Amino acid sequence: MKQGIQDLLLRVRSAEQEADAYAFLPEIGDILEQMLEDFRAPEETRVRLARGLIRIVTDKYSFSESSLGGDLLKAAEEYA
Repeated sequence: MKQGIQDLLLRVRSAEQEADAYAFLPEIGDILEQMLEDFRAPEETRVRLARGLIRIVTDKYSFSESSLGGDLLKAAEEYA
């Protein structure tokens, strides 16, 4: 799972460079970095981070339905 989050972080940082990038990608990257740092954190912390990620990803429906968005939502659910 940790490797999966690292892979997602790389995908997010790469997507940030695209001209029509989703506006919240920098914040999503920050949350993924925090998830990696707090990988063994108490459940309350993991749930808080996962909920934050879900909220930002679903702020734009089309992004949440994209391949990256769907993978981020799956990772958030698994992390919590």
